[in-house]
Amino acid sequence: MNINEVAKKFNISENKLRFYEKKGLIKPKRNNKNGYREYTEKDLVDIQTILTYRILEISIEEIRELLNKDKFEKNNINNIYKQWILVNNKIHKYRLIQNSLKEVIDLSFKDFKSDEMNKLLIDTGEKVGSILKITDNWNDKWNFDDWAENYDISVLNNTGSIDIFNNYNIVLNEVYKNSINQLPIDGYVLEIGVGTGELASKYLKNSIKFIGVDQSINMLKRAKQKYLDLNLFIGEFLKLPFDSNSFDRIVTTYAFHHLKFYEKEMALIEMLRVLKENGKIIIGDMMFESKGKKNDLFKTLSLSQIKEIEDEYYLIIEEFAKILDKYKLKYSSVKIDKLMYILIIEN
Repeated sequence: MNINEVAKKFNISENKLRFYEKKGLIKPKRNNKNGYREYTEKDLVDIQTILTYRILEISIEEIRELLNKDKFEKNNINNIYKQWILVNNKIHKYRLIQNSLKEVIDLSFKDFKSDEMNKLLIDTGEKVGSILKITDNWNDKWNFDDWAENYDISVLNNTGSIDIFNNYNIVLNEVYKNSINQLPIDGYVLEIGVGTGELASKYLKNSIKFIGVDQSINMLKRAKQKYLDLNLFIGEFLKLPFDSNSFDRIVTTYAFHHLKFYEKEMALIEMLRVLKENGKIIIGDMMFESKGKKNDLFKTLSLSQIKEIEDEYYLIIEEFAKILDKYKLKYSSVKIDKLMYILIIEN
């Protein structure tokens, strides 16, 4: 394609294409006979990538680095994954700012003095900044991308010293059973931390509307290999890529403990955002009823077992209940074994 055809295809000016070329972002070949630029399919993919990044307000210098890194990727799909994550991050940021501004506008209708309004704006800015600092800095210290290929084997072999996977299938079955209890006929289920798709497959087999998210690209690939018809997205607890009031049920297993305690409250807020009225959140994970129960259990464990537990952020139901009360949520719990519980939260 020539420069005129490419400009029309992407609805941009020819000068913009020349600018990207000048900055070294694209390098179309020249026709030996007439010297005109000739754009290949790869050039078109690069241009689309550049345009997406620019919409996301990413600088030319940063785009150059991203494009250079992409050359080392095995295929273009990894580039698409990156773009998806960047878009979702931006949407989350703007939604947060929008909601915070709405709070200020709502309060502005009251009889506020100028200095009170200024303080409110400053406090709102600090609040948004502190939330973004947390949501933008969560990292996967467990390296699930590398674990994806052998995750099912780890579960089968009950890897680890504390037997967390001892009742794996029972946990999945209980979460599934509780999630479909009184589920509306056309009800929608979201799973966060879909992993390799074992829980997700139960919804698929029973023709229940379902979407699964995971922050690990390789986990999603593995789930797709096993269950081709699964509807999957890249996503995480703190930044769900969905509109508000989208799901009747949210389920998660063996994942909530990867969030620190203050992150758990933020994850709860985000889940409540996408949960419909009268919806349920069902969490299957290792938990403790109280600090006292946790200390009692630790007395029966070895130092290596305690160290393995302390490496995670397992929920203490008694403490989390205070947060649930704060948001006027009802909850109940089901004990599976000395380590595993099912926590059912209703809004």
